[in-house]
Amino acid sequence: MGGRFWIESYSQLGRQAKNPQFDRISFDAIGQHGRIQASREADISEFGLDLEQDMIRAVTGKPGDETLGKRLTGKDALHVTLPLTITGLPQLLEKYLEQYKKDTYKKEFPWIDQISEVKDPSLITNLNSMLINRIQNQDFNRLWLSIPELVDWTVVEGFKYKTSDATPIHDDVHMKDFIDEVKPRSGKFTLDFFKRNEIYAVLPDGTINDDWSVFRCIYCELDHQNETFLLTSGRWYRVGADFLNRINDFYSTIPTPGFTLPNYKDKSEPVYTARVASELPQDFALMDQKFILCDPPYGKAEFCDLYRAGKKIIHVKRYTGAAAPLSHLFSQAIVSGILFRKDPDFRTGANDLVPAAFKPITAAPAQKEYEIVLGIVSASKNPLVLPLFSRVNLKNTMERLTDLGYAVSMLKIQA
Repeated sequence: MGGRFWIESYSQLGRQAKNPQFDRISFDAIGQHGRIQASREADISEFGLDLEQDMIRAVTGKPGDETLGKRLTGKDALHVTLPLTITGLPQLLEKYLEQYKKDTYKKEFPWIDQISEVKDPSLITNLNSMLINRIQNQDFNRLWLSIPELVDWTVVEGFKYKTSDATPIHDDVHMKDFIDEVKPRSGKFTLDFFKRNEIYAVLPDGTINDDWSVFRCIYCELDHQNETFLLTSGRWYRVGADFLNRINDFYSTIPTPGFTLPNYKDKSEPVYTARVASELPQDFALMDQKFILCDPPYGKAEFCDLYRAGKKIIHVKRYTGAAAPLSHLFSQAIVSGILFRKDPDFRTGANDLVPAAFKPITAAPAQKEYEIVLGIVSASKNPLVLPLFSRVNLKNTMERLTDLGYAVSMLKIQA
């Protein structure tokens, strides 16, 4: 009730609120958690929320109508600060209920309901059963582990799946690593198994800094009865049909480049890109692992993985079901695109690295002179299907690169 109640109150204040604060989670590969707070009255557009990837988890602020409270915090419950006697409580609760039932917030904030929490116990039971079946079959497509809260990396060394000193410390958390190390005695996974076992954050001296149930760390997307659901931080959410259709419509119209790349049959992406450049030297120049020094905040960056004759800037990443490699791919393309567009020293550095036959590439790119190709390696024989929020991330990436003046396309590389 709390979050929606506060948004409804906020929408009636002319989009202004006093000292607002938002807790948000970004539905991407690393499950970013954040808190944004203003020191003055602010419009929600000033908070830098990504309305396609961010979901508001909690809101805090002072409403214009202070009979509702001096300060309101809404998440699962509504927390209120105001002077009140017990005799005034029933009337106040009636006002809260009346406010909660309104839906005028949809006029100002239509995106609020594009992702909504599932409350139906029977549906939650069905979704949990589907999740356990996926894990039992080791089907980790659109399913991975991520820490559900902000982590202080200045003090955290890594993560463990058991508390014993002999247990290895991992730099990151992965479902396959967990089930390889921690197996149920019966050999079958259950919901209780994942709720009972924990992931531990470890300090450099080996002591436990924090812990979370494994279930809270699972991110999963499921398609069920013509709807899409996602699990994050131990809760299931329904993805709104309009939002999903908008993303899928965009995804279905992504162009492909006018060329193909050889099948992937290599141990790693660097081995693959080196082989492609070696086998087809007239068409492709190897740029992978060739870093160009640049100003902060980047320090150094790759121009691309392969550069093709005809001004094709190709980035390659292998997709194995998790979204993290795709996020890295999209980030790499954006960083390179920004630097190549705006930094003449970066263009000079790229030009110095390509073979003579591919020069020159030092002039600032004209509109759609260069095409950025996002090459995604997949073993699936079917058309490439990405996790929902990788599709959202891809949409945002392509729009940013298009705004920078590039043509952008996506290419499936068969593994």
